[in-house]
Amino acid sequence: MIVGTVAAAGHGAMLPAFSILFGDIITSGGEGTQTGDADRLLEEMETLAIKLIILSAVAAVLAFLQVFCWSLAATRQGARIRSLYVESLFRQDAAWYDAQDSGELTARVASDVDLMTLGMGPKVGYAVQYFSSFVTGLSIGFAYGWALTLVILAVVPILAAGGAAYAKVMADSTLAGQTAYAKAGCVAAEALGLIRTVAAFGSEEHEAVRYEGHLRSAAATGKRRAILTGAAMAVTFFTLLDAYALAFWVGNKLVRRGDMLPGEVMTVFFCILIGAMGIGQVQPSISSLNAARGCAPRVFDIIDRVSAIDPLDEAGGEIPETPVKGDLALVDVDFTYPTRPDDLILQQLSLSVSRGQTLALVGTSGSGKSTAIQLLERLYDPAASSGTVLLDGVDVRTLNVRWLRSTIGYVFQMPTLFSLSIRDNIALGAGVTVRVDPVSGRRTIDAATVMEEDVIEAAKTANAHGFISRLPDGYDTMLGARGALLSGGQKQRVALARALVRRPSILLLDEATSALDSASERAVQVGLRRAALGRTTVAIAHRLSTICDADVIAVMGEGGRVTERGTHAQLMALPGGTYRHLVELQSVVKETVAQRAARKATRAAAVDGSGDDANYGSGSTVVDAPTDDDEAVASAGAAAVSSSEDASEATQPVDKGVFFRALRANAREWH
Repeated sequence: MIVGTVAAAGHGAMLPAFSILFGDIITSGGEGTQTGDADRLLEEMETLAIKLIILSAVAAVLAFLQVFCWSLAATRQGARIRSLYVESLFRQDAAWYDAQDSGELTARVASDVDLMTLGMGPKVGYAVQYFSSFVTGLSIGFAYGWALTLVILAVVPILAAGGAAYAKVMADSTLAGQTAYAKAGCVAAEALGLIRTVAAFGSEEHEAVRYEGHLRSAAATGKRRAILTGAAMAVTFFTLLDAYALAFWVGNKLVRRGDMLPGEVMTVFFCILIGAMGIGQVQPSISSLNAARGCAPRVFDIIDRVSAIDPLDEAGGEIPETPVKGDLALVDVDFTYPTRPDDLILQQLSLSVSRGQTLALVGTSGSGKSTAIQLLERLYDPAASSGTVLLDGVDVRTLNVRWLRSTIGYVFQMPTLFSLSIRDNIALGAGVTVRVDPVSGRRTIDAATVMEEDVIEAAKTANAHGFISRLPDGYDTMLGARGALLSGGQKQRVALARALVRRPSILLLDEATSALDSASERAVQVGLRRAALGRTTVAIAHRLSTICDADVIAVMGEGGRVTERGTHAQLMALPGGTYRHLVELQSVVKETVAQRAARKATRAAAVDGSGDDANYGSGSTVVDAPTDDDEAVASAGAAAVSSSEDASEATQPVDKGVFFRALRANAREWH
């Protein structure tokens, strides 16, 4: 940046320096014409031509250094700001994200940082260059003709006042415009991400109207900015051209009085002209600087924010020396979400589960089951005076966040996979390795290395190895956006393998099978039973048949209180108990479903004249056996690979009329 600044200042001084040579050429030409000494005139012109060539070479080098250095600096700074911004996003806690708009956060890292990079790049060099031209031109003007320079400078305050007002308005309007575009981008991202829901409810027009509403706000801001920009440029050039007329009139008088030579008048005029033009041309650069200034606070506010739960802070929290046992407890926990401070989710909640045991949480929706699991994962923290969450008798708030989460395998209700291969998706669950510094004795953590056998072992435990092996590319199969290639049950098994590859001591299951059909649920349950062996497990379940073997079942009621606690047999023995009622209700529903299935089978047999399929699947068990779902996905995978290969070999046509289509699309702007 220092080299670029010096080069820009030097480059800006070149044009006024050229004006000196132009003035000398005019003076020498006039004197040579009067004396008639052609040889002397030719010699002077040759000397001036050599000086012009030297100045041109120096100007070329300085121009290259100016643009190169500032462009390089802006690119590096933009990359670093983006990195710091995204890293800061990863540091934030879930409570902060609850109050944010994810689409707007994404738009900031794209548009806002782009504007900041533009304001930190060559535009800064141009501003230095133009300012240098103004100062150098002004200095040369005073040296060659102070009276004419003062006359021309009378208009400078008008230019300065207009430029200051323009810069202030530009910064404010840019901030408003970027905010509107960020909100519009958020609407588009949300609608496209949920395009099936939008199509199912026929709300395409509604979403388009929402998007256009934010665009109209941004367009109004842009129109206001365009009007102000045009007015500022009009005032600037009107003032400059009037100054030129005044300069020629006064210069003519000074030459006729003998106070200045014609060449000196031209030198002063061109120097002040170049300086004034520099003031006019610096406005776009100042606009970029002010646009960057308007965006920077929002970006740096996030970069500078210190999270209450920072998973990337290696120095924060203790890393225990002893291995994790897996004893978990919530003691007298009261909890409200920061975005809903008046809604008490958990009230004096006390739960505990010992090493290797399974604790099942059941209850109605909204009773705080998922909240309790998120507190164990330390996505949220209860207030200091609102109870504690304990791991092996230690308050989790005193433990290193990254280390704590590395000891826990978390499986969500709706599995989320990335647009990577199956192997890479499973490897994302890698844990950490604790390392002791031999000098300071300080314990630090590094990401653990996941080997191929670790991935396969986790997949086998999760009951996923079988269907993965039947895919055309096996573990190298690319899953597409959000794992679109796999069925719900297969995605859940891959998500379970991802949680198990770190070999966690604790397993948290948040309704891991509630969204699956019966066949997929049985396959996932096989994996869950394998995964739970020897691990402390906390499971949420609405299908009570999946948690009958739990060591402890806690029934949560309204207000986040535990109303019943015990084993399946103990709770079923409670007359009028909530758990018993839920089990009986599900049994009635299952019986009704079975009766309906029987009636359908009877009708089908009557139509087809055959009842061979009536006993299909009776008494069968699923132990990593290929289901219809698995076979369909394997076939789909092969088709996807084949179609992608054909598409890559095909030559994509080029729309040669795209330029004229763009002109037609803007037909309204031509009149």
